[in-house]
Amino acid sequence: MKKYFTLVTAALLAIGCNVYDDTALNDRVTNLENRVTALERLNDQVQSLNDLVKALQNNVYVTSVTPVMEGGVEVGYAIVFSDQTSVEILNGVDGVDGDPGAPGSVISIAKDTDGIYYWQIDGEFTDPKLRVDGVTPQFEIDEDGYLNVSYDNGTTWESLGKTSASVEANFTVTYDEDYVYITFTDDGSVIELPREKEFTLTVLHSLVGITAGSTVEIPYVLTDADETVIIETISENGYTATVEKTTVSEGVIRVTAPDPLVSGKVLVFAGKGDKTCMRALYFEEGEFSMATTAYNAVSDGEKLKINFNTNYSYTVEVPAEYPWITVSQTKAAQADSVYVYVLYNETGERRTGQVNFIRDDGELLQTVTISQDPCEAEMIRALFGIQPTVENPYGFDSNANRTMAAVGDYLILSNSSDFTRMPVYDRYTGDWLPDVHVNTTGIDANCTIHAIANDDAGHLVAVSYVSSMPAGPTESRDVRGFVWLNGIDQAPKSIIWANMTGSTFAGIPDINGSAGFDMFRTISVYGNLASGEAVIGTVSKTKYRPIFLKFTDGVMEPTAFIEWPANAQASFWNASKAVPMNADLDALEYFMCSANYRQFMTYVNDGTATTFSVPTSHWWANSTLGIDAIDINGTRLFAVQDGQAPSTGNYYFRLYVSDLGSGAPAAGSLSGGFLFDSREGSAAGTADVIGSGYGVKGMTSYVAFDGGQILDANGNETGDVIFAPGKDGKSVQVYMLTTGQGLIGYTIPFSKLQ
Repeated sequence: MKKYFTLVTAALLAIGCNVYDDTALNDRVTNLENRVTALERLNDQVQSLNDLVKALQNNVYVTSVTPVMEGGVEVGYAIVFSDQTSVEILNGVDGVDGDPGAPGSVISIAKDTDGIYYWQIDGEFTDPKLRVDGVTPQFEIDEDGYLNVSYDNGTTWESLGKTSASVEANFTVTYDEDYVYITFTDDGSVIELPREKEFTLTVLHSLVGITAGSTVEIPYVLTDADETVIIETISENGYTATVEKTTVSEGVIRVTAPDPLVSGKVLVFAGKGDKTCMRALYFEEGEFSMATTAYNAVSDGEKLKINFNTNYSYTVEVPAEYPWITVSQTKAAQADSVYVYVLYNETGERRTGQVNFIRDDGELLQTVTISQDPCEAEMIRALFGIQPTVENPYGFDSNANRTMAAVGDYLILSNSSDFTRMPVYDRYTGDWLPDVHVNTTGIDANCTIHAIANDDAGHLVAVSYVSSMPAGPTESRDVRGFVWLNGIDQAPKSIIWANMTGSTFAGIPDINGSAGFDMFRTISVYGNLASGEAVIGTVSKTKYRPIFLKFTDGVMEPTAFIEWPANAQASFWNASKAVPMNADLDALEYFMCSANYRQFMTYVNDGTATTFSVPTSHWWANSTLGIDAIDINGTRLFAVQDGQAPSTGNYYFRLYVSDLGSGAPAAGSLSGGFLFDSREGSAAGTADVIGSGYGVKGMTSYVAFDGGQILDANGNETGDVIFAPGKDGKSVQVYMLTTGQGLIGYTIPFSKLQ
């Protein structure tokens, strides 16, 4: 049997010396070279799958994980193991191209019922059935251009009858500092490869303030520890030290100073086998100083920074009788400041509380007094304003954070560049929480997620963006949807898996077979996706339709509900949104918006649309982005992100909120029900809405209020608005996000509603 290498040589020898047009030959040689390269790559990837499974069974550690880049795009990972072997796993590679339109073979691996991984071709186990850690299939192309496979190391070959092949990555690769996770998409099973860690000893601090004869406890942490670890100390200058283990990897070094006091040193040694770590602890006379010990917080709440100087290890405590005061950290060492949060004072009286700084031996270092005047009455007020800059992005990624969800005390932003990096904030203070992460285990690595939201039960929901746009950012056609039923720290449940060209979305005009369609840039949820009836709403940007997916007890109905209501005006853009207000598809009620300069904001009830008149006051500008609506005790609130473009073409955005009252709103309800906006306050002005105005709490902007360079220009014109219930049961919160430019939050007391 001849190979392509022989055919190429023969073709060159037969050319002779005639004058001819060699274009066809050059094309053929190039094509053959490409196919040979692709064949080599196919066999390399098959071998990589084999090596990966062998590594799983040999119980080796992962020593490094490095992204594989092609053309600036991450296409897979190179994984190195502790036995010095390595594999390069791609997200899925094109294999050998054959005749145009000819069927191809897909090479993959799958776990059978016996728990062993076997080779598959076109979704079927090979015959004979081959273990992945045994004989590795080999592939070649015969002289007729057909793909052949050998199951006996090339002794015999079997034709697959196909002229192309590819390796399908039927798994995704993700990793954190502890494990590399191989998640198989066929059955959702996950294999964890432990990452090798360096044996290290870490102490909380190395320079300690101390008093004569006193005892302090210095916490330590061991990395990659086990029961064999030995920890010992050596002291000098009259200091004594003992070790108290609390777990295999944690404990405290208890050190007592001499009396009279002198400076001293304690050496701490940790040993594991032939590995040893040493850390030095230095002790000196302790000091604590604070220039200001009394603070006056503003009535609507404030984040106070308390400055001081110390070399002590200390604890910050707030007595239980002052629940309106909280601190950002309760224990630290040699820090020079701590943040104290003071809540909104609606008691009607001036109040005074305290914060205590306590040394580790129980001695009180300092009491700080915090006083606060009451607000004159319940008021609409700003919770926070965040502006990400290049110098301090504050959790934002450039051009990636498109939508929001309120889950418990968290405010979560989507990340269209990397869904594993969705930033989380405290939704009452605006603090970025870099140590709080959304568990995305089980979500396909090739998903792009623009759209997140929360359902009415406070579950986080995410749906993948899909597109058949020829020049779009993705060619994915599979709609994947997930809900976090047990908290964001737990893996989500898959609730949607449908192809955009399949039967689920067949009612959308021109979708099946269309090359110019996308959806799930935004979502909104009505109901509880864990039980009862629920609806997820979205829009198709280029085929003007609102789209709704109905769920009963977490199970999706097989066909989407799609309509174009009577009297509706057609225009959608990147932040367009459909907000369902009930779950009755026979009489569906919802709001939708164009999210562009056309400023169409529409209420739909039972197939008939009412478009709101655009306001002409309260700084109403020339473009809108996201919207949201909520029912509060029979009153319906509606919020919109409104923007003004100056001569630069960039935008300032602010939040406009209207009380639409009860019943079906009319065209003039948006203007007539004006409650407040974050730029100009209420009808009476900014003084009646605390925090409103031209500032970081009142607007998002393409320029930085506090200096520096704004993170990005938001060229895609994306952003979101959401409502969420208040913690006190007497208010509702509303948040506005502008991609790459800012995030603001306001609280609205129920007493301000109709």
